[in-house]
Amino acid sequence: VLARQARNADALHYLGLILHSKKDDASKQEGLKLVEKSLKIMPGNQNFINNLSTLYIEAADWNTALKICTQVIAARPTFAGGHHNLGCVYRGLEQYAQAETCFLTALKFAPQNANIHANLGIVYALQGRLVAAGAKFAEAFNIDENCYDALAGMGQLLMTSSQFEESRLCLERAIAQRPTIATNYSNLGVTLAMQAKYSEALQTLLGGMAIDKDNYSCQARLIMVYGFLSRYNDADATFSALRALGTTPPSLFSSYLFVKLYDPTVTAEALFELHTEFGRMIEAPYRASWPTFIRDTAPNRRLKIGYVSGDFYDHPVANFVLPTLQNHDRAKYEIHCYSTYGVIDDTTKAIIKAANFWHSTAELSGEEIRDKIRADNLDILIDLSGHTARNILGLLAQRLAPIQMTWIGYPGTTGLTAMDYRI
Repeated sequence: VLARQARNADALHYLGLILHSKKDDASKQEGLKLVEKSLKIMPGNQNFINNLSTLYIEAADWNTALKICTQVIAARPTFAGGHHNLGCVYRGLEQYAQAETCFLTALKFAPQNANIHANLGIVYALQGRLVAAGAKFAEAFNIDENCYDALAGMGQLLMTSSQFEESRLCLERAIAQRPTIATNYSNLGVTLAMQAKYSEALQTLLGGMAIDKDNYSCQARLIMVYGFLSRYNDADATFSALRALGTTPPSLFSSYLFVKLYDPTVTAEALFELHTEFGRMIEAPYRASWPTFIRDTAPNRRLKIGYVSGDFYDHPVANFVLPTLQNHDRAKYEIHCYSTYGVIDDTTKAIIKAANFWHSTAELSGEEIRDKIRADNLDILIDLSGHTARNILGLLAQRLAPIQMTWIGYPGTTGLTAMDYRI
């Protein structure tokens, strides 16, 4: 078509979308240029504008996408696609309440759109609202059993809930539909590793990194799988290569520290230095602004003790700590439990009963968790996670209580100077 009509806006636009869907950066850039050229020819085409916002969302250019989505909604306030894309932008910006509002608005105008239901489910999952997330994925499947976003979201939700075989089936279907999304390989890698299929997990994660070498989720989980396989040299090499690129987010560093605990060649001194290096890195932005806690020194008042964990369910940590919680002297101690995980089972219910105050923080942002714990005015805060899943070491580095301890969850130091004791 373009050979005959070089300024055919439809041909330019759709060729641009096709090119942008390819794997290589050159095609993506050329595709974006063609889409933008089509809009210069037809500047009022709202579908074109909305598709352009999708490309910027895929590129994680949130500020540009935000401007375009706002423009689309202003022109077409009842257009579900505009509200949906704006929800995707807010999700990318980790502004989940705004994202939820956008997806709910989109559903008013397109209640049978499976993708919108699924993306709302993903936002619920990111907030720790796992039951609501599962319900939304189910609604999406009722509309379209092959809905990609529902398959990917449900696969991750099932993985989080330790339903690994069901998770594997969903994620494999998601990958079959869209084989260039590295996050699905990362989640499938975990699912396979938790089924002790370590070689399959390794190949899956390497496949994800072949698609996106900078995907830190794949990187962190690759280090974990190398640990399962006792390939400590490969774990070291992977971590060193990532550090050379300047990509060492705390979760990645924690994964590496966890693996190094089991490396029979590492010395105690080297292991300690690695942990304290993590501590220096994570505390650096906060140490100068640690709060000064003013305590009530009345000798007979009850001490407030808080426990924070992502394992307050049928898990070794919970089963170990439950008798302690049940046998605290309530005349002397007021017990607060902070759960960073949304799952509630019979063990969770027993812990809720054993505590004076139960706080579910899975749906809160890091800042909200920090402010909540500080507002509770604890005397002692006890971390039960260390460098394991769903920890809040980044918040503990900001000092949430005058005395901070770590216990049970991790057999080593956290590396934080803000941690006063290890039990």
